[in-house]
Amino acid sequence: MKKGSLNNKRKQPKKRSKSNKAKLDKDPAWTTPKHLDVADHEQLQRFNGLYEAKEYKKAVNYSSGFSASLMEEIPRAVWETINAATGNKGLVKAKPSTVAVDSNPPASQQLAMNLAYMYVLKGTTLKLEPLPSDHESMKKVARNFQSEKEFQDIVLKNCISIFGLSTILFDARKKNDIEFYGGFIPDGILFDFHFKKLYLITTAMTKQSFALLFMKITTLFFFMKNKDGQTLLYEKMMTIINKNVGLKSQFITKSNGTPIPDVLMEMVKNKPSLLLMMDGEKPELAGIMETYTDTWGAMVKIMVVKKFLVNQKLICDFQPDYIAISQPKKSKSGKNEKPKVIRENEEAHLSGTSTEIREVFEKIKSELLKADKEIRFAVTNYYISLHKSKKIAVFQMNRKKLSIVIMHPEKIIRAQITHHVVKTLAESVKKFWNGKEDCATVVIESNKHLGEIINLLKRILKEV
Repeated sequence: MKKGSLNNKRKQPKKRSKSNKAKLDKDPAWTTPKHLDVADHEQLQRFNGLYEAKEYKKAVNYSSGFSASLMEEIPRAVWETINAATGNKGLVKAKPSTVAVDSNPPASQQLAMNLAYMYVLKGTTLKLEPLPSDHESMKKVARNFQSEKEFQDIVLKNCISIFGLSTILFDARKKNDIEFYGGFIPDGILFDFHFKKLYLITTAMTKQSFALLFMKITTLFFFMKNKDGQTLLYEKMMTIINKNVGLKSQFITKSNGTPIPDVLMEMVKNKPSLLLMMDGEKPELAGIMETYTDTWGAMVKIMVVKKFLVNQKLICDFQPDYIAISQPKKSKSGKNEKPKVIRENEEAHLSGTSTEIREVFEKIKSELLKADKEIRFAVTNYYISLHKSKKIAVFQMNRKKLSIVIMHPEKIIRAQITHHVVKTLAESVKKFWNGKEDCATVVIESNKHLGEIINLLKRILKEV
């Protein structure tokens, strides 16, 4: 009988006895999940074949090359049977659990590890390996990436391990002709054939300037937010695919007979996202994504990648994993989230506030217009700004409070404002609002003592 390769496809299986063939035709449902493709099914079925043949060690070794999404499909009962037979308790598949962490790294680096496998780093290549039996006593010692290039290589050269078999990742770093609106150049382009999504990947180190990162990403929203931009994005992607023979060949394979233009158009219509991959948390991002919900909050996905030394092995940790990022968001009721609110005028901003906060804004605006006829109030979806020959202040409001970012030295603001909270802004946030100049935020929660705010803004307007 001719032996088959591990990589043989099921549609061309090696010869089997009738009993084995009948068994093959009855593969359990978990080997053919609908959300994975044929290639994934083949790998799960091969693993199951080894498992049912009680070749447990071979099954474990074979699964070491699986992506996280494949590992998640293997039932807990299967792992428990393997563990009982091999005596390796470290292979039990369960919910993530935090292991002991070296006391030196900050608390933010105490990340959970999956009890079934870990990403082992060899050079810049990731390999999934089962956790050892002593995983509960393992210590994770944080390690820095040696360079930005090392970080990028790990992210961009391990597509299957990080993103799964249903994806293609195109490394765009050395392609001089890949430039988008505003000069934006992605580090990579990720095509997801399961969720029919397109991601432009940008890598960033926490030590880099947040202001530069903010400007770089903001220029891209034109492509993502309107139909004209989506048309240009589609045309750009088609040009890239047609110019790169390897990429085009992969596209044909993953498309399963569907014409490339049709597949790509569906990806573009499904609202492409920017996947920001960083080597650590950036505190400023949380506030920005909460404030700019229709752009940063809706279009930017963040994955934090960290490196650790565990039992003399370097490992990488991805938080959140790609499955969590790629699945469509649901509301608490399980239904799709409602479309984001678009605020095109002052009333749209004020409609979500209390009567008192509305009166506060209208009082400040009225008094300033009486004092200076040259000023104007400009409305964006995120805030209302006060201008003369330059931007003077930014008004952001919710139901219970009005926050005013005043473009003036914080020391002077604090000297003039004694009845309201004055908040110091992070340096990167100051740069975003006012470039190299100082600024601070005044928080108003009642209609009392408005005179001191109005008088401060009047003085600033006279100086302009």
